[in-house]
Amino acid sequence: MELKTARYYDGRPYACWIDPLLKPIRRAVSDLIEPGSIAVDIGCGTGALAMRLSRQCEKVIGIDHSHLMIRQAHRIGTERGIKNLRLICDDALSALDHLKEPRVDYAVFSMMLHEITPESRLELILRARRIAGRILFADYRIPLRRLLSVPILIVERMAGREHFRNFLNFSRTRGLMSLIEAADLTVSLRKTIFGGNVCILKTRSPDIDN
Repeated sequence: MELKTARYYDGRPYACWIDPLLKPIRRAVSDLIEPGSIAVDIGCGTGALAMRLSRQCEKVIGIDHSHLMIRQAHRIGTERGIKNLRLICDDALSALDHLKEPRVDYAVFSMMLHEITPESRLELILRARRIAGRILFADYRIPLRRLLSVPILIVERMAGREHFRNFLNFSRTRGLMSLIEAADLTVSLRKTIFGGNVCILKTRSPDIDN
């Protein structure tokens, strides 16, 4: 698959406008990953979550198709002197197929599944399941709670027509739960943040003990 055209908010604008809002999600996800783990952050954007995970993980791999996002992540990572983070600018399906690591402890999908095409979501999760003992998801809880649903809809619409169309499909198809069921994953931990509108799920394959 070819790399997608850069969006107007990729790179520095995303780091300035969006990353600060997602800090509670990054904290919630990192709290669920054990020190010394190897993690792959799929759709890593500007690398904010991957860099937070690098504090506790042995190694973190960040994957994103946007060269502007990866360039921003490289710049920040270099400024901070982070040595255990590898960034890959590629389509996620291709990147997962060609990882140097045959197995990782965690694959992470943070606020990215709702924005990709419906036909890619399950395929990407199944590809991650081949290499990861556990998969962490952070995305909208469907149906949205009324308190923040209008601001969320406005933000998602501003992200562009294709993005919004994918978000609406994600909402109509029960969001994360339908994907987790289709991928035959077991939820071992569940929590919500942002007034119940964002769900954090820790999952495992049936053959993993805990």
